[in-house]
Amino acid sequence: YFGYGYYEADVASTAGSQLFYFTYVYGNGDSYSGYGYDDTGTYYAGQYWYSYNETGNYGYYYIDAVYDGYADYGYSSYDEYVNVYNYYDSESGQYLSSVYGESWSGLGNEYGYGYNSSYTDSDDFGYGYYEADVSNA
Repeated sequence: YFGYGYYEADVASTAGSQLFYFTYVYGNGDSYSGYGYDDTGTYYAGQYWYSYNETGNYGYYYIDAVYDGYADYGYSSYDEYVNVYNYYDSESGQYLSSVYGESWSGLGNEYGYGYNSSYTDSDDFGYGYYEADVSNA
């Protein structure tokens, strides 16, 4: 509660109450983007950190945007959930047409797969290490 010149509102952090958008860049031209939910204060917009991956490069995570207060809308059960919705494969020069990737263990644990534009080729990606390589079709 707050108001009447005396009170201030103090609320506790709630599990899953932060919605964040992120991008992972492999360091070789590949990248993917997604969103996730975590505790308030876990991430902030502009935050980034490096991780070594199978391409022989230091890739990095970048937090694009953060929105707090989502627990009130029923997202608290999604604590540490991550979803990937976009992947760019630099070798084929295309965004994958269909991408599915997720994790229930937080950012850095996501894993998924994607298809080329003709759906004739697919490859796995994620878990902080793997890149997807598909034919250009």
